[in-house]
Amino acid sequence: MKIALNSKLILVIQFCCILILLFNDATIFDNALALFFSVLGAAVGLWALIHNDFYNFNITRNQKEHGQLIKDGPYKYSRHPMHLALLLIMLGVTISVHEMFDYFIYILLFVVLYYKALKEEHQWNLRSSEYKEYQEKTKMFVPFVF
Repeated sequence: MKIALNSKLILVIQFCCILILLFNDATIFDNALALFFSVLGAAVGLWALIHNDFYNFNITRNQKEHGQLIKDGPYKYSRHPMHLALLLIMLGVTISVHEMFDYFIYILLFVVLYYKALKEEHQWNLRSSEYKEYQEKTKMFVPFVF
């Protein structure tokens, strides 16, 4: 399956944001709140990876040909638990730095992940009639909130 240039560009922006946030002078271990968010994010990400089948996992917004909709485990509470995990980890990193530039990069990362999620959901709605019901029952990122 051919990946659109748009998907590649979004992925490059996503990884650039992550690298910028990771390569700073602060450490999450110096700030309890930063450590909390990063550990929580790592736990959510690990739970999602364990719960998801390898053939179903994809870092681009393009779905795999035989990918299946998962609605249990972390996906029962968040339609995009891997995005949530990344946002939580990077929030911890951003809090530890506490610089305006890093908050800007974090917001850019959020926008990129939100855009990817919207595109993924559009593809799911075209492919699966049950996805709309799943969207109505499960929040996009933060369980019970957003």
